[in-house]
Amino acid sequence: MKSKPSDPSGTASEPEPIALGDCSPETKRLVLIDSERGKKSRGATAQAEIPQGDIEELLARRRLFEEFEEELAVALSKGAKVEPGVHDLQLVPHRSRSGFVLKLVVK
Repeated sequence: MKSKPSDPSGTASEPEPIALGDCSPETKRLVLIDSERGKKSRGATAQAEIPQGDIEELLARRRLFEEFEEELAVALSKGAKVEPGVHDLQLVPHRSRSGFVLKLVVK
């Protein structure tokens, strides 16, 4: 992180606060969960009990990303184009137990 020009020591300062006004309710909840955790290291939970809050956070983030992935897949299936850049997003046929499904792949 770059230090501010007014910082004579050259050390990095605290990050700018996130504006929550435009965020979805789920994102706000995740940001609040993250801020409540403070600065404890994630490795610290490996030596003790894993708090239920950590499990809830994992499930909430997983749902959030699954919903976002589904939105992208629906947009592609309806003819949306991916803007040129480093990554590409494709729907490719994938064999499952029930037959073939389209799977979202990021390249």
